[in-house]
Amino acid sequence: MSPILLYTAIFLTSLSTLTFEITLTRFFSVAQWYHLAFMVVSIALLGIGASGAALMLFPALRKVQLHKIIPITTFALSFTVLGSYLIANQIPFEMVRLSYDYRQFFYLFLYYLLFSLPFFFGGLYFCFDFEQQVFQRLNPFLGIPLQKKYQGSQMMRIA
Repeated sequence: MSPILLYTAIFLTSLSTLTFEITLTRFFSVAQWYHLAFMVVSIALLGIGASGAALMLFPALRKVQLHKIIPITTFALSFTVLGSYLIANQIPFEMVRLSYDYRQFFYLFLYYLLFSLPFFFGGLYFCFDFEQQVFQRLNPFLGIPLQKKYQGSQMMRIA
């Protein structure tokens, strides 16, 4: 893959995940009052962190060729952005009833799961792309320290 195409793909994927995060902030501030708007950052961190954890738990995923996994992750990202929003509109969550209706905690948990899925697939895309391509293209002054840190983290996993 050419460097211009690679960096354009990274830019567009980053743009789509950030746009989804801003849209979620607006969704929570309008639909469920502004009290849940702070929750968007934790949802994004949950999804991206879960993608890194999935790659560490299933190391066979890291051996998949890049041209096979990138279309899958980007399609899953775009599908789950729309799907999570449409499904979340069907969940009967009401912030006001949270103090006396304990089912609302389950609905809130469903919100977390649904809205973290796009960030999960976005995080998978970034992990695959950076590990297999970007580290190889970095200049020596920046690339060597990053690769040493990455190798050190892999050694900590082995130990």
